[in-house]
Amino acid sequence: MRKIEFYSDVYGLADTVPVIKPIDCLPKWVNIVRADYKQSDKDQTHLYRCPGIFDLFNHGYIVPAWHDISFKTDGENYAWEVPSKFQPINAPTANQSKISNMIVSYS
Repeated sequence: MRKIEFYSDVYGLADTVPVIKPIDCLPKWVNIVRADYKQSDKDQTHLYRCPGIFDLFNHGYIVPAWHDISFKTDGENYAWEVPSKFQPINAPTANQSKISNMIVSYS
């Protein structure tokens, strides 16, 4: 069986923003959909019965990053790309509380 190993050359980064499985950080709407389905007519079409949506939470990994990373593989070899140009963003710097509101929490 093949093993996927994640590492970082940046000291402390893996502990601060670890790579996680999607099942370990389900969005809040999953519980809402589950509760709604339990109260609904089971014969009707419902998001909770869509296998594709919930397969997303059983496969892959979430890699916190400050930009998109594209991985491509043919099964044996792989390549990855990051954006070549970064656009500046107007993030507030004077008020730290505004910045902390933009940070995603995985706890």
